Amino acid sequence: YVNGSSDVQRSTYTSYDLTSSTSSEFALVGLFATSGTIDAFEGILDDLYLYDAVLSESDFSTLMDVGEITWDVSPGLPAGLSLDTFTGTITGTPPFSQAAGQYTVYANSSSTSYSRTFNLGLSAGTFGTIASAVEGAHLNLGEAMAPVALDYASQAGEGTVHNGNGTAWMVKDIVAGSYAGSAPEDLVGIGSTLFFSAVVGWSRDLWRSDGTAAGTVMVKDIVQGSYGYGCCEYMTPVGDTLYFVAGGPNDRNIWKSDGTADGTVQVTNGTGQQWRPKALTVVGDTIFFAADDGTHGEELWKTDGTTNGTVMVKDVYNGSNDGVFAGAIYQEAGFPVVGDIIFFVGADETHGMELWRSDGTANGTVIVKDIDNSSNQYWANGGWRTVPNSGLACSPWETAVGDTVYFRASDGTNGLELWKTDGTADGTVMLTNLYGNSSWSSNCGSSNAYNKARIVGALGDTVFFTGQSVAGGGDQLWSTDGTTAGTVQLTQECSSEYNWCRFRAGWVFGDLGGIFLFSGYSIDSGIALWRSDGTAAGTMIVKDLDTDPQTSDISSATIFGNLGFFTGNDGTSKELWQTDGTTNGTVMVSDISAHPDLGPEELIGVGSNLYFSHYGGSGIGTELWAFDPTNISLDTPPPVSWETDPALPAG
Repeated sequence: YVNGSSDVQRSTYTSYDLTSSTSSEFALVGLFATSGTIDAFEGILDDLYLYDAVLSESDFSTLMDVGEITWDVSPGLPAGLSLDTFTGTITGTPPFSQAAGQYTVYANSSSTSYSRTFNLGLSAGTFGTIASAVEGAHLNLGEAMAPVALDYASQAGEGTVHNGNGTAWMVKDIVAGSYAGSAPEDLVGIGSTLFFSAVVGWSRDLWRSDGTAAGTVMVKDIVQGSYGYGCCEYMTPVGDTLYFVAGGPNDRNIWKSDGTADGTVQVTNGTGQQWRPKALTVVGDTIFFAADDGTHGEELWKTDGTTNGTVMVKDVYNGSNDGVFAGAIYQEAGFPVVGDIIFFVGADETHGMELWRSDGTANGTVIVKDIDNSSNQYWANGGWRTVPNSGLACSPWETAVGDTVYFRASDGTNGLELWKTDGTADGTVMLTNLYGNSSWSSNCGSSNAYNKARIVGALGDTVFFTGQSVAGGGDQLWSTDGTTAGTVQLTQECSSEYNWCRFRAGWVFGDLGGIFLFSGYSIDSGIALWRSDGTAAGTMIVKDLDTDPQTSDISSATIFGNLGFFTGNDGTSKELWQTDGTTNGTVMVSDISAHPDLGPEELIGVGSNLYFSHYGGSGIGTELWAFDPTNISLDTPPPVSWETDPALPAG
């Protein structure tokens, strides 16, 4: 063992085989080497399955006293796989096959480096089988068919069960004795390592943690002595590399880090207050983003992780006008992606703010459809000027589900409605018409525009959104499968148009074992925990934490393993809660709040710990905390979704 870690195993074997107990969609296949310096490596790759480096006995004794070990691999691992640079663990699920190639893993210390080379190939394996009781069906027009049930037998693993001690602790008092603390933000995980930003002294910088005080360290002081600036916006993992935006007031740029100071380097080279990359979006090995270089306005850019490989994709709106509009929703979640195509709101000389698409090339960056092709005229500089109207002037709330992008727009005749697109003009259509010829509902500045056709989230192929009640009155929760017939209203609070009558969705957990879990506001319960299976009958309150609708609250929701975690207020204080989607399974798991209005924030599960930022009281401030959950299933394969190709006949 090295420094108490079991990640490095001593062995005197010159070759070895490692095989997991479960098979997965792809097999990790090693080829026996012809050279004695290359070890054989064979196994089945499963989510988060550990493959430990094996060192010779002499190597092991040398490494005993060299201090901290960091790991590296060359060349970079195939897409879908990543190496944890602190534990030496290879994890992930590869998305496609690849011929065998040589990879070298390095164990590095401050004084020396050891390496082993192995052959790695990725080949398709049997993930599961589909069985049917019939070979086919002959149907008669106008007669209902007998249902044909298909059974799916998965060969994927069942995951692992972690049974921790159920306690929460402050990981490290980074700024000891401070009233404010280090205020951790931007929490994200790569492998079993947590990355976050923290304030020490005058700037916010990049940190990492393994859940222990000793293992919680600053990665790099990026902007020394710069008050109010530093790290780290738009933290975006790509394999085993973390991309983020950092810098001072006049040099906000994209950086990347492997978790070490030397491996934390600047990628882009923009200057000026207007250069602030945002909406980082990963497509394969490319990161797309929006930025203004001071000459072209805000446009679409891309990078391969190098300065020379950072280029503007296209000047969508020639000159200094903005051609790309990366609003708040893009900045948080990035642009929606279908395959290798990204979608965004753009404008040019002849179109207002409309839906665009890009494949990463200038010729492949085009408008999808001019949804509102009308225009307005106004008097300027002694003459009339014609300006095109915008179909996507309001926040579009875009989301990609399968090969379809859902968004909200107004065509100039109807108000804000739910639309969908397959990336073509003919395949871009209005899905709902809840507001009819109601131009007032497309006024982005109106107090009720926020909830009009607002997309909340998705469960498989079902999209949840808020829209006008069929009974009149305020907006309610709806679901759609992408068809008019499959678009249904799920809630009905009352029939008044006043704001207090509307259903409002809040924090979204997402898919918890086949149910859509979220917080919602209703007139009777205030903010409560809700669930839905996409039907009205299956949409209900899971638990109302506080009987007083004025004080109930839910925030900072996340799914970790087979459980949902959130900060909830039962009328006493904001504390850490967990839920399995049932009333009895929704319980407070940690009573740690030092202030009734300051509970855990930015919850995220990494490794087997749930991390969060939390105020620990006067003299401690807000620091990094962790919770060790009990009886939680981790690394469970995702549920199966079904589709047909081509689409089934009508009916």
